Amino acid sequence: MKERMIAELATVRKDRGIGIDRTSALTPDKLDTARKLVVTGDKPAKVAKLKIGVETGTPL
Repeated sequence: MKERMIAELATVRKDRGIGIDRTSALTPDKLDTARKLVVTGDKPAKVAKLKIGVETGTPL
């Protein structure tokens, strides 16, 4: 099983030039807004969950 997974990852890397990628939960506009809010003093988890609408996986 391990060998098969390694072979599959090698194929993906060869085809895409990278590993298995993950799409971003934030659009460029939301990312910009989040950065501005964090700079002004808001906590990153609070910004993500309450103001941007992204789940953090951790309770606030």
